[in-house]
Amino acid sequence: MLFRSAAERRHALADWLAAEKIEVNFLVNNAGLGDHGEFHTSDWARVQAMLDLNITALTHLTHLLVNRMIVQGRAAILNVSSVAGFFPLPTMSVYSATKAYVTSFSESLAMELRPLGITVTALCPGPVPTEFFEVATRPGGEDRANHFKTCPALVVSAGEAVRAPIFESLLTRYSLGNQDGFTWVP
Repeated sequence: MLFRSAAERRHALADWLAAEKIEVNFLVNNAGLGDHGEFHTSDWARVQAMLDLNITALTHLTHLLVNRMIVQGRAAILNVSSVAGFFPLPTMSVYSATKAYVTSFSESLAMELRPLGITVTALCPGPVPTEFFEVATRPGGEDRANHFKTCPALVVSAGEAVRAPIFESLLTRYSLGNQDGFTWVP
């Protein structure tokens, strides 16, 4: 069927991976949608899309794949959250709440899965120069993408935002780190 729901497409992906006998040893949930503006003026379809992508898709994909990862004995999950999840953000209230969910879910899952050989990491970058702010800007609203030019010291590239956490996950996966933290191996 060509017009499947998002949930059906996620199931189809998990079924295909199983049928092809493709081991999933590193799951990266890196999708996010924002909406910049006051909640009471938001479009419900946009809010629902944000909840569906930022929370439901991430949780569902993890649920669909985690048991196969457990059987393998060692794997890693990297959930991209945001510093926005650490505190309430007026004019981005739903986005910051979804990222608080991602961080909390990741931390809880890390405790559950660690004894089973699965590491779970929540990556919480600050502003990253992507199309995020352009997409989050409402028609006629202020384009926040230009704010990157006013505080370049606070902005990291997308590559920099994911490189270190992925390396740390690999260190843990291959036991190159110690129990109290990470030992960086050149």
